[in-house]
Amino acid sequence: MKAKKLLAVLTGVCMIAGLAACGSSEKSKSEGNAGGTTEAAGTEAGEGTLVLKAGHVLTEDSAYHMALTQWADEVEEKTEGRVRIDVYANSVLGNERDMIEALQMGTLDITLPNSAPLSNFTDAFRVFDLPFLFRDSQEAYAVIDSEIGDNMLASLDEIGIKGLSIWENGFRYIANNKHDVAVPEDMAA
Repeated sequence: MKAKKLLAVLTGVCMIAGLAACGSSEKSKSEGNAGGTTEAAGTEAGEGTLVLKAGHVLTEDSAYHMALTQWADEVEEKTEGRVRIDVYANSVLGNERDMIEALQMGTLDITLPNSAPLSNFTDAFRVFDLPFLFRDSQEAYAVIDSEIGDNMLASLDEIGIKGLSIWENGFRYIANNKHDVAVPEDMAA
């Protein structure tokens, strides 16, 4: 099951935005601590190596973390070591709102926020908090992979963030202590 989840995340068909800050082309290195600072590339990263910081709120055994670290490995390999991405899990760089603001300020390069905190910055992502919006995963993926998804990512440009992709974190569910809620009509009882 974990492999299936990881594959779903890696395909990029999804509902959580992977983001990178706009406009920061400065070479940097991470200090490697929770509140790591960024400064010009030096001996730790190697001359000419661009080191980017990526943060998220989940644990190291989450699909987010596994996908992000695999992506970081691929970036380093494909750039022949010229770009390295240091991944910080467990909210060590702050909560999701903190990390979105850090993207805007240029003190963080990449984060994977949920749609709820992201919707405080752009209305385009509020749609994902609506229950029963999509019939199934395939319908959701078709919308995200369409011009609608492209426009949602483009809305982030207006707040100084470049959206790279929309990732899945599953569907929202409505629960209660009386009966299953499978269709909107089930909420009336």
